[in-house]
Amino acid sequence: MVETGSPEDGDERRARGPRTWVVLVITASVLVALVGAAVVVQRIVLDDDEATEVAAPSTTVDDDIDVEPVSTSPTRLFSRTTASGIEVRVYESDTEVFFGPMPMADDVPDWCVPESTLSVTALSADAIAQNQLPRTKAPPPEPAVQVNSGGFVEEAPVVVLLGQVGDDVTQVRLSHAGGQVDTMEPIDGIVAMAVSVPMPAGDDGPMFDPWGGVMQQLRFEVLHDDGDSDVLTRDDLWQGIPMWSDPECMGGFVPTTEVPEIPELDLPDPGPEQPADPAAEQALIEANFEALFTDLDSKDTLFRLVDDPSGIDLIMENLMKQFGPQIREIEPEIVDLVFFSPIEASFTYTSGFEPYEDGYSGQLPAYGRARLVDGVWLITRTTVCQELMKAGTGCTV
Repeated sequence: MVETGSPEDGDERRARGPRTWVVLVITASVLVALVGAAVVVQRIVLDDDEATEVAAPSTTVDDDIDVEPVSTSPTRLFSRTTASGIEVRVYESDTEVFFGPMPMADDVPDWCVPESTLSVTALSADAIAQNQLPRTKAPPPEPAVQVNSGGFVEEAPVVVLLGQVGDDVTQVRLSHAGGQVDTMEPIDGIVAMAVSVPMPAGDDGPMFDPWGGVMQQLRFEVLHDDGDSDVLTRDDLWQGIPMWSDPECMGGFVPTTEVPEIPELDLPDPGPEQPADPAAEQALIEANFEALFTDLDSKDTLFRLVDDPSGIDLIMENLMKQFGPQIREIEPEIVDLVFFSPIEASFTYTSGFEPYEDGYSGQLPAYGRARLVDGVWLITRTTVCQELMKAGTGCTV
């Protein structure tokens, strides 16, 4: 028998058959894709609280050449949360991850030789800061400390400190002049600390250095098991770790640079016209010179005793953040002086200003000038600017 009629007259399931199968196939494909994506996501998301070390496989690039993995994933050493709520995570990996190979002489102590690289991440509510430090085979005689920061863009600075200390250290304390404090006991000779600090003042200045302003206010205290303590401030923290700066880590290296001889400077002959009382006028110059250089951070003093102080006050704001202690220790002294005329004098002087504490630059003599303006002996701008150059900061002369 031959069937007649349209598909609608026959089996409705048979009429929709091909289209139904297409819909089912598409639906199944979507489900498979979603399940696969879930599996992939599950495999690549790791529990952040678990330290995972993954060894890279060796790769053969030629029949006779085997390439070993350069490094392995960092291993989590420990985590801690500061009293202010900053999470600090410390990792350890091989020596070449951050600093590259570090060849050392054979005759140096173990505390000069790195055996791994430490890294730290500090996470506050607003910012992240990171830091690294080579870990040596033995603890150094002095704390090896690296300081870094983050969060300046967010205007929520975070200071993070990573260090290696001796077995006799029982507690360490990182503090900021604003009152922020973090305290901990070393963990296997390692300390990792963090504090959130306020943005330093002075951000409107043309030479504003926020990191220098923060460093100026940091203090790192180390307590030993015998009750003694050490305090590291900005200059100590900027000096670098012992393995980079201590002569013992140089092995057989003998420095060839000697401290330069301090030269003698000669003044020109006095001018044909002299003040009515040269000794009295010289005493006034010496008094103003000393008053200026012992109060360089005072805007009032600068504008009272410098012939052209414009802009120097802004420069001093920045320098005081970086070299405040050294500037306050200036001991100016005029060595010799001559008058070119009743209103102008030239002199040689020493300032005692050693921004980098090299032991001699503060005693190097220099030439200075003074001018009599409206009855007051003013020190010239050039004289002040050449002193500031010792700190690497110039001003138009």
